[in-house]
Amino acid sequence: MKRTILLLITLIFLGLNAAQAQFILVSGYVTNEVNGDPVANHDVFIMTDDTNAYFSTVQTFPNGYYVDTIPSGGSPIAYVTISTNDICYFLVHDTTIYNPGSQVSADFEICVDSLPGQCQADFYYIPDSTDQNTINFFDISSSTGGIDSWFWDFADGTSSTLQNPVHTFASAGTYEVCLTITANAGACTSTLCTFITINPSGNLCQADFYYVIDTTANNTGYFYDLSTPAGSVDSWFWDFADGTTSTLQNPVHTFAAAGTYDVCLTITADSLSCTSTLCYSVTITPGVPVCQAAFYYVIDSSATDMVYFYDQSTPVGMIDTWTWDFGDGNTSSLQNPVHTYDNPGTYQVCLTILADSMTCTSTACQSVEIIIQVNYQLGGNVFAGIYQLDAGLATAYKMISGAIAETFTATFDTLGYYMFYPMVSADYYVKAEPTQNSSFFGYYMPTYFGNTATWDEAVMISLNQNVYTADINLIPISQNPGGDGQIAGTIMQENQDFSGVPAEGVQFMLSDDAGEFVGLTYSNEYGYFNFSNLAFGTYQLYAEVTGLQMVPGTFILSEENSMISNINMIMTETEIYFGPTGIEAPDNVAVGRIYPNPVRDKLRFNISLVDPTEITIRILGQLGQTLQQETMLVRENQTIELNTGELGQGLYILEIFSSQGYRATHRFVKL
Repeated sequence: MKRTILLLITLIFLGLNAAQAQFILVSGYVTNEVNGDPVANHDVFIMTDDTNAYFSTVQTFPNGYYVDTIPSGGSPIAYVTISTNDICYFLVHDTTIYNPGSQVSADFEICVDSLPGQCQADFYYIPDSTDQNTINFFDISSSTGGIDSWFWDFADGTSSTLQNPVHTFASAGTYEVCLTITANAGACTSTLCTFITINPSGNLCQADFYYVIDTTANNTGYFYDLSTPAGSVDSWFWDFADGTTSTLQNPVHTFAAAGTYDVCLTITADSLSCTSTLCYSVTITPGVPVCQAAFYYVIDSSATDMVYFYDQSTPVGMIDTWTWDFGDGNTSSLQNPVHTYDNPGTYQVCLTILADSMTCTSTACQSVEIIIQVNYQLGGNVFAGIYQLDAGLATAYKMISGAIAETFTATFDTLGYYMFYPMVSADYYVKAEPTQNSSFFGYYMPTYFGNTATWDEAVMISLNQNVYTADINLIPISQNPGGDGQIAGTIMQENQDFSGVPAEGVQFMLSDDAGEFVGLTYSNEYGYFNFSNLAFGTYQLYAEVTGLQMVPGTFILSEENSMISNINMIMTETEIYFGPTGIEAPDNVAVGRIYPNPVRDKLRFNISLVDPTEITIRILGQLGQTLQQETMLVRENQTIELNTGELGQGLYILEIFSSQGYRATHRFVKL
């Protein structure tokens, strides 16, 4: 079997005696040596030693990736050779892996920017197992365009124009078989010739070998005997056609100069009374010893100005010096240095290696982007009236794209000052509140920077320098005159993780009709909240969770309706809203569902009353702004129709409430 000339080779001697798997997975990538782009639909040749006698041709996928599976059949595989042709110069790139494990990989960088009219004839052959004079020929030629014709000259006066002919030689002897191809619409012609030895009839041995040329070792060739039958060959005689010979089975030979040599192997099998000779034309091309600089780097996660560099250059063990240029005026001669940059920016980092024994130098460069994290201080005073807060908790909410990304907490010093450090450049909301050990606890509300009790009205701090004056004046809790009124209810979670689970610890606030806050409480483990001993009047109920949208509800306490105790609220991942039926209606009011929902032009609902009642209807946007409002006197049963044609597409809230304490909240979608 012919073995193709192997140039620009990388030899990988693993020296491992790994246990052989039932199959070997072979894979890799073929890329353009100029720009790294994948080379698609390109032939890759895979073969093993003749004990397993495996040969396969696979093509690369659009991403340049190829893959093949070699069955081992339970027999150890001595080596796997993977090769592919260079399109420009018709060189063969090759990797041979000895003692392979269950997976082997070889990547190839080839020239693909070929000139019009280039082609290369190539073939291999296999003797027929039942007739030593019959040879199976296989074309593996390549061209930049299509191959138009094949012409085989078998050197015995016969020829063939088939692509893959089978030929029987009439007598024993050595024949120089030549394949000539015409390609690219006649623009290119190429010929390749190989010596084939046909043994005398009855001879049962066949000389065979393959070779690899190590371009890193001064024109040294590795020759491997593949003669058959294995174990019956008694002697080997190699003629390297340069005046030197060898009787080793697998010699290593260094040619004195570049050129083409007809290397011949003659074997003798005494027990079979058999002698066989095989010759190959071996081309030695003068080249530059191959070494390749390569590296990767890792930026320290805790110190983004510190970079760890790792050398990945080849061949491993043969590199003598490493020179790193970090692109900031600093260098290093360590193999795997660690470097700290003083300033942010993009740096061109280059590694130059020198392999003295190979007279080889190589340089590889990469761009490294350094984003140095600058830490800032964020602080301020917190005042409770004319006094500074004696004990409390400050919370900073880091906002990204309108959502909370991180939360930070800080306590106060004895002068009522809070400080957050270190803080990266970002947008923040800051909230301060007295803790239970403060003399101001229960008298002042949790308050955001901007002196507001709700986060959506707070002033956002865009931190890009140290801020020391983010002062907060806590909002006082006014004293309610007191009475028999009560506003109470429950809040439940509804999201992808929880459904119908009580929301504990939600902050509830109550303000009177003058806009003064008169109550502060938190939901318990059952989601229950309660404001009691309230004077009759109109109140606004808030549920405050930073980052969640919420529209406060209006409630009216009176002698006729002194207790509103079954408010139902829902908390999702993005908002808090009153439940589908809101507050249960007094016995004299009933509101049906709203329809259609989604709606285009007209929104309707039915309302039933025992006595004529004044009803207020309000449409709110998602941020709580009032878009439409009207008050009407409703008598008995009536269908209310609202004009929604002027609303833009989106989600809206419909509030319906009466002076007797009835309130209902519904959400609808406008198309």
